[in-house]
Amino acid sequence: MDPFVKKCQEFGKKRLSVVTHAVSEEAWNQQWTMPANHFFAEFGKIWQFTVQYYILDFKAELGFFTDILGFDVKMISEEFAMVVPPEEQFSISFSKVSRKQDASPGDSLSIQFFIRDLNQTYEKLGKLGVKFIKPPEEYDENGLFQKASFETPNGIPVILIGMKEISKK
Repeated sequence: MDPFVKKCQEFGKKRLSVVTHAVSEEAWNQQWTMPANHFFAEFGKIWQFTVQYYILDFKAELGFFTDILGFDVKMISEEFAMVVPPEEQFSISFSKVSRKQDASPGDSLSIQFFIRDLNQTYEKLGKLGVKFIKPPEEYDENGLFQKASFETPNGIPVILIGMKEISKK
């Protein structure tokens, strides 16, 4: 086995040990140590993070993110776009497939957003024509979280997660 992969596995094994053995928050805080190394880089000023995927219908994906979901464009060409939400907390990039690159399979990634009001967002997007695969539904054992999902025009899953309102009685 590659020594670097083995080293990474050992780090991961140590982290998972805390998950299985910490029985309280105090135990977690005692067992969970600082990372072996500091964060690997200092971010640049233009953008900090993006995930890129490849698609067949570039125009549909661009129109979906800009004019349906309301993202701004950070960078664009005829075959590449980087879109950002209004406050630019993150970016999503997509490229038209080329001879060297196949389209990203829909099950190879998902885009997930944690949002404040899932039901309101579900209704709003439905009125804009977004067809949901799954409407909002509970998905945790305590019933605190809800999840809904749809796909981009190119079949990339988008998962919306929100918390139910909790009564303060």
